[in-house]
Amino acid sequence: MISMPSNIRILLIVGIVAAVCAIAAAFIMLNQNDDDARDLSGNWTKYDLDGMSGAGMESFTESGKCKISFGYHDRDGSRYQMEEAGSSIRIYTELGKKMPIPKVELYWASEFETMEKTGHETIPTVAGDKECDILRETVGAKETRTYWVHDGKTVYRMVHEISGEGKGNAVYTYTYIESGHDEIQTGCTLTTVTGSGVDVKGNKGTYATLDYAELEAEYSDDGFGGWYDAKWALISKEPKLRIMLTTDTILYAINGLGWDVEPDMGEQLNLQSVLGVDADSFIITNTDTGSTESSEGDHVFKEGGQYRIYASKDGTATKVFHAFVDNLVTREFSWEYDGGSYTLRLDIDYSDVQYAKGYYTPHERTSERPEHERDKTFVTLSYTDPHMAGYMEEIVNSLIDSYKENHSEIEAYDFLNYILVFTQNIEYRSDFDLTGYDEYWKFPLETIFDRCGDCEDTMLLFVAIAHQCRDILDLDCRLSLQLMPDHACAGVIVDTTTEYQKNPDGFIFGETTATGYDLGEIPDKVKDYFLDVEGKYYPSVCTTVEIV
Repeated sequence: MISMPSNIRILLIVGIVAAVCAIAAAFIMLNQNDDDARDLSGNWTKYDLDGMSGAGMESFTESGKCKISFGYHDRDGSRYQMEEAGSSIRIYTELGKKMPIPKVELYWASEFETMEKTGHETIPTVAGDKECDILRETVGAKETRTYWVHDGKTVYRMVHEISGEGKGNAVYTYTYIESGHDEIQTGCTLTTVTGSGVDVKGNKGTYATLDYAELEAEYSDDGFGGWYDAKWALISKEPKLRIMLTTDTILYAINGLGWDVEPDMGEQLNLQSVLGVDADSFIITNTDTGSTESSEGDHVFKEGGQYRIYASKDGTATKVFHAFVDNLVTREFSWEYDGGSYTLRLDIDYSDVQYAKGYYTPHERTSERPEHERDKTFVTLSYTDPHMAGYMEEIVNSLIDSYKENHSEIEAYDFLNYILVFTQNIEYRSDFDLTGYDEYWKFPLETIFDRCGDCEDTMLLFVAIAHQCRDILDLDCRLSLQLMPDHACAGVIVDTTTEYQKNPDGFIFGETTATGYDLGEIPDKVKDYFLDVEGKYYPSVCTTVEIV
């Protein structure tokens, strides 16, 4: 899988948007009734949303609701800026996992008059039968949107199709609920919040919608850390920034320190004094968990972690600070196996988590083909590196002790199946959802700390635990990483009472992510890849990486 780092994506998107906006010479910013141009700005429609994708082990169904609004009309470009906002629940049908999906997206859509008309159809809607033109819009090389439009303005149905290279196609269907109209903004405000030692020049505060703000960050010897949006996505590392405004916007300009303060856990602090800021209120956010607390000045950090501290004066945020609290963080897991209930509790020193997160760059956290030497280190370092080995030892000892409480004997297959069920019960989160990267391998300590991961993360966790248990319990087995297109699992060679199908290297399948699979059982979606009966995939596409 080829990955694109999120900062590169952001720069590409910014570059594309800037180029597109430069082409548009004039905008109709309010509702106009010119005979030669229909402007639907401010119109909105609420929809039921249903989606599905047949993307192998990541196949899903999705349902929710959203509101799509016509924004600003680019008359010369014959298009609208659209806003889609809502939420849905995605159920991964093969993995047996589900997760909430927030939807907040801005994009450009063509005027209906410029789209390809593919037909006409009367469709049933909550507002009665509606005669609709069927219009089709192609969005780049991978997306199409098909609209059922009544009277040239109301979309009663929309189908959004996204082609995925090797991952199957995703199809989203929007079904009309109701429609209305909101007056859209004719002006917007820009708020800049700065880090310690950083000031911003050029902010006028209030702008006409679609105007550009031209800003410059001035900074001290601590350096400049970059511009970030309200979601803390990096916009630019350059001190000068030119940005188009379409709504009220907040930007953060931070220093290059990394941490402004490193307070001790449990110590009561006066934030005005510690941070040297004139503020009457503070919002303190744990960036790992998302938990938020407020304070008028006195505060106690109760857990290790990274924090953002937003300082406000008279209700307006003025400064932002970053704090690093180096202390213990507790993680706890519960699952059931073979009629018994199990719990794993681990106290982690936060500095060790940061060490693991910083061990490899994001670019190095992808599969290293063809040698796979770095791939192996995500397992081996978990029990050899002094910052990680102690935690793996504690995990392994806890799992062994818990198993012995319910089992008088330890058989290799049954014990490995017990570890497999533990990893299957870890929350599924895709790399992109969690990190912003398409592929981002994590050390087992990181997965335990995050309490979630995707297929390669649980694979690495299983193999690392099983490897150490094998040595401690003298289990007769061999272990490997199994890398396939868009999926990863563990491979095991072990004596079993059931004859399971093996891959060309003799390993049986260990599904570490999807629930409900015993060791040796293969999900249908990846059976052809793993077994490679026709000899098409090994070793060029599918790979066995044994951990000896």
